Amino acid sequence: MTLIAVGKINIPNVMCEKCGSSIQMHAYQAVVKCSTCGSTYELASSEIKEGNVEMTFEFAEFQCMHKTYSEQCQNKCPASEMYCKKHTSDEAFKDAHNSVSYYREYLAEAEDKLNRMEESKKTWLIEEVSGINEDSTVPKD
Repeated sequence: MTLIAVGKINIPNVMCEKCGSSIQMHAYQAVVKCSTCGSTYELASSEIKEGNVEMTFEFAEFQCMHKTYSEQCQNKCPASEMYCKKHTSDEAFKDAHNSVSYYREYLAEAEDKLNRMEESKKTWLIEEVSGINEDSTVPKD
């Protein structure tokens, strides 16, 4: 399958030929990977036309979907939207479960904080509307 991209530096509206998702591209990339399905395209030709770069990519392979902030797995997979053997190991599952547990706890703490903030705001608003202010809540001796 062929993928054609036309643009200057950031190339908009490049659609994956396998899944139809938009691919974020920049000019002069030799390899492009779809983050939705793992399709990888390699640069077949590139030329400048009317001030734009026109690049033609050919489908190369499906790659592992594993991605972090600093790395992207490039292991080959037999089909789209798959993880490689390394990222389906028991250790990878343990890491994923630990990550889910951590973020559930983080979310629960954030929701608790938000609830306490909302209750505090309600209290302050009730005091303001009823005419009770900060000075009248503290007894004067």
